[in-house]
Amino acid sequence: MDAVHLFDITVDVHPRLSMGSGPFGQRILFGAAGGSFEGPKLRGEVLPGGGDWTLFRPDGAMSLDVRLMLRTHDDALVHMTYGGRWITPPELRADMADPVTRHQIDPAHYYFRNIASAAPFGDGETAVQRGDLLLA
Repeated sequence: MDAVHLFDITVDVHPRLSMGSGPFGQRILFGAAGGSFEGPKLRGEVLPGGGDWTLFRPDGAMSLDVRLMLRTHDDALVHMTYGGRWITPPELRADMADPVTRHQIDPAHYYFRNIASAAPFGDGETAVQRGDLLLA
């Protein structure tokens, strides 16, 4: 199956909440406060309440565990989840955390990969329509 661009997404987050350190690293919750997404066939808002349960590993890598609820422009709900790995050199971490400078950093200087999935919610007719968009 070929990858298809569905949308670009911007997620606004609450201040981070540390859950402490464990044997695999430090777990931090970046709770979703809102946001937006837009693509060729799909656009809308990120609803508050989801978030990223990130694990900062001792080797410097971040493991992502993200769950979000999206509302499309025509009021359909979509559950989005993704996991991934993000490796950022220590000298770039402050700039990556800054909302003003993070988009100015050359992606060649860090490693970021994820796998996303999305599932429509709603009544049967809405889910089928959104499912067609997600699989198109």
